[in-house]
Amino acid sequence: MKDSQIKREGITKDASLQQAEIQALREKVARLEINERKLRDQQAVYIQMLDAMHDMILVKDRHSRITYANKAFRDFYGMTSEELQGLIDAPINPAEFTEQYLIDDAYVINSGTELVIKQEPVTRHDGEIHYFNTIKSPIFNSDGDADYMVAVCRNVTAKKLAEEESKRTEKALDEAERLFRQMAESMRDVFFVAEPSFEKYLYVSPAYERTWGRPCKELLADPTSLMSAVHPMDRALFMHLMEQAKQSGDAEFSHEFRIERDNQVRWLWYRTFPVIDTEGNLIRVCGIAHDITERKEVERRVGEFNSMVSHELRTPLTSIRAALGLIEGGQTEPVGDGTMELIGIARSECDRLIRLINDLLDIKKIEADKIHLKMRALNASDVVAAVLKTLRGIANQSAIGLVAKVSDEISFDGDRDRIIQVLTNLVSNAVKFSPSSSDVIIQVRIVDDNRARFCVSDEGPGVPEAAREKLFTAFHQIDSSDTRAQGGTGLGLAISKGIIERHGGSIGFQSSIQGGSTFWFEIPLKFNRAEH
Repeated sequence: MKDSQIKREGITKDASLQQAEIQALREKVARLEINERKLRDQQAVYIQMLDAMHDMILVKDRHSRITYANKAFRDFYGMTSEELQGLIDAPINPAEFTEQYLIDDAYVINSGTELVIKQEPVTRHDGEIHYFNTIKSPIFNSDGDADYMVAVCRNVTAKKLAEEESKRTEKALDEAERLFRQMAESMRDVFFVAEPSFEKYLYVSPAYERTWGRPCKELLADPTSLMSAVHPMDRALFMHLMEQAKQSGDAEFSHEFRIERDNQVRWLWYRTFPVIDTEGNLIRVCGIAHDITERKEVERRVGEFNSMVSHELRTPLTSIRAALGLIEGGQTEPVGDGTMELIGIARSECDRLIRLINDLLDIKKIEADKIHLKMRALNASDVVAAVLKTLRGIANQSAIGLVAKVSDEISFDGDRDRIIQVLTNLVSNAVKFSPSSSDVIIQVRIVDDNRARFCVSDEGPGVPEAAREKLFTAFHQIDSSDTRAQGGTGLGLAISKGIIERHGGSIGFQSSIQGGSTFWFEIPLKFNRAEH
């Protein structure tokens, strides 16, 4: 009884121990399952993190077989994880690429050393070659052996292409600059590059030293030194035109002026033109200066010859005109009506020839710089009134109104006859080309507090684009039937330009292709005799 009781107690005790062991095993399995779930969750997080990266990440074993590739890698090759698993390399890569990859992999695994590869070529799934900066690093086990390798690859194709394009561009720019310098330095004309403000010259060709007689480095160091050689009589106008070019926004103008060099006076033709970037901004100003002294001398000699011929023609024409005037005025014996009509025609043609000769004499005086001004204080309203009195009858015949907008308080220095000559030319041109029953408006105002601006506006057809560049040159006429019908020598605007510039002023126009033009000229309120 006693033994059987002891036996039952032993069995009960063994059962309790077994249950305890089973419970402990269950708890251990549960913990393992929890840890395994956490591990899987962590692994899923890591994989999601790696898949979210733009860089390509690849894990290989010591035999260079792929064990993991992130989404960027899979997308680049257009393959799934299952297709990549166990591959030595992506099958689309050329053999020479794969061979170099395996050499690099073996080096990292065997040496346990990180390897950085710059601009490594890789073939994308569509066959296009891309370039990557790759870092290959060993992954060590608990014993310190490298069983795996991880490669992080960053796509630098755009950067490489940009660098190559930059190198090509730099090479092309170097070649262009070399050719530019060869061309500029072989030119007899002065060539320069300046900032739009003209406050700094970036380049000036060696011809500057031959033309100006001054070193190039002087102009590069001090841009104002350009003006120091300009003839005193031309300096103010040249500076004014340059200032106008700067304010216009296109920095474009051309001008003829004199410089003093080695006790000689030389004539130059100077032109600037803009350099525009792709966005339409003015970034540089280029210019050319050409020595035209020989041309001016030829023009002077031709002018003297023309003047001599003109004088020889004007004297007999004046006598003929006077004689015809006497006959027409009844100062001689009476003549028949038919004869009188012919005499009237002859006198009219004499007048026309005399005007032509006077224009020729004026233009030659201007070209030879022999025009002399009789300067005195003038009132703008008086000048305009004198012009309107002369042209009112002609305007009325064409049903053209002449409208003056002038303040009585505007006064300036000028040669009265010459200013009236210029204004008469502009107003008569406006009347010629204005449609019937329209108005020609003459306006005078003060600009910049030191210049009087005369404007003559009409409603005519406007100045064609092709005719604008040479409009103020001698003998130039707009080549259109409408203009030819009006007649003229083509000297009026050239003479006007010379007269206004001799006053230290400037002349120009604005015209619209839709119709209507405004011709204007500006002269200083006070005439500087020292510069003229």
